[in-house]
Amino acid sequence: MEVNTIMTKLEEIVDKKIKGQTITTETNLSDLGFDSLDKAEIVLNIEDEFNIEFTEDEMLSIKNVGDLVKFIQEKTK
Repeated sequence: MEVNTIMTKLEEIVDKKIKGQTITTETNLSDLGFDSLDKAEIVLNIEDEFNIEFTEDEMLSIKNVGDLVKFIQEKTK
């Protein structure tokens, strides 16, 4: 899956939480004001949207949008 497609879907998923902020692959989730519960909710929504699953270690290693994109690309091959 292409990065642009993934980014568009991610923006739709996090739009309610980021309230108009722009995200890039370099955007740190903590910079968006996400706490651990927000991150968990977003990961669950991503799993549903892309029909994938993250391991606990993967979820803990996600620090920025680029990490999410990388994992999504790997899991949707």
